[in-house]
Amino acid sequence: MPQAVLERPAAPPRQGGALLRLVRGAALFLPLAVLVAAVNVTVDPASLFHRDYEYSVARIVTGGQNAANLKNMDDRTFQRDCAALLPAAPGTLVLGASRCLQVTARTVGDDTLFNAGVTNGDLRDMVSLYMLYRQLDKQPRRVILMADYCLFNPAKLDGRAYTEGYAEFARRTGTEELKTARSVEKWRQLFAPTYFQSALAYLEVGANRADGPQPTTDYETDTDMRRSDGSYSYNAAFRAQTAAQRMASGWTTAWDIAYNMGAYAQDSPVLRAQFELFVAEMQADGTEVVLLLPPINPYMYDLMAADPGYVRQLQLEDYFRAFAAEHGIPVAGSYDARALGLSEDDFYDALHCSLEATARYWPDALKGAPAP
Repeated sequence: MPQAVLERPAAPPRQGGALLRLVRGAALFLPLAVLVAAVNVTVDPASLFHRDYEYSVARIVTGGQNAANLKNMDDRTFQRDCAALLPAAPGTLVLGASRCLQVTARTVGDDTLFNAGVTNGDLRDMVSLYMLYRQLDKQPRRVILMADYCLFNPAKLDGRAYTEGYAEFARRTGTEELKTARSVEKWRQLFAPTYFQSALAYLEVGANRADGPQPTTDYETDTDMRRSDGSYSYNAAFRAQTAAQRMASGWTTAWDIAYNMGAYAQDSPVLRAQFELFVAEMQADGTEVVLLLPPINPYMYDLMAADPGYVRQLQLEDYFRAFAAEHGIPVAGSYDARALGLSEDDFYDALHCSLEATARYWPDALKGAPAP
């Protein structure tokens, strides 16, 4: 059973320049292992050792403001804190990976929407977060469920996944509980040279969260930000890149397809069965389900369509549409961005559609608050 989120004191500010000078001085006297551990714990670029940061962001967001000036954090910890802190059940809950994070309350037309997408989220995250909201007596009236082209790819299961509710769901439905090794083992990182290098890089740019998350009412800022509806706003420099600049950055390569898709011999029948059972359970709960087919940058889509190893993933759209039609489920989006009237300029990178483009393709029929 999830533990109640308790009031926690704010983490003290950490100053990048002064700490970097201290590290350089300490290197002359301390044993290397001690120095590495001290820096890794103090700077903690991925928030492995300090959980106050996620809670402080969740407090801002669930308090009705946007949280700007964000750095790396654990999305799953943040989402669990948000579930506990939200004062009421969201009318609409968005579940998925980072590609659903541009679905906002404004786009959907529901002021009670909360986006619970997490980085590299897989089906186990979606199931677990829905079960958490249900357990907290905050069951949403509608769920927008991201049906990605790699949803059934066992190689894309993330070691960081939140699996507590999923494990219980698998036992209850008599299906196999799919497990993955933790991709980030906290105490192993204590002495890890790679984590030490990341910490030093954070110090070099003064990016060790010295100022902490900043509450704001601005809808977009120069920094990365979580809005009060849970959606994500990328920093201004990232948003402003042109398609030509993104092409020059090298993401439009065959290697990038392999990186994003992973090894993919065949669909997991377990994941497919669990997806169908999950949807059926939500509908039995009286929750309206909407499937979101997140569009792919047209350049990336063409590369995938021309590769026999990946075209089968694009064909999953046919399965999801047929499943939705059979079960009375509305669908938003399409893997084929051109079918939605979108171009390469409508994407932040190879896979993430922009905020403005998401608003343009969102169906008018799916706008508004869910029925009470």
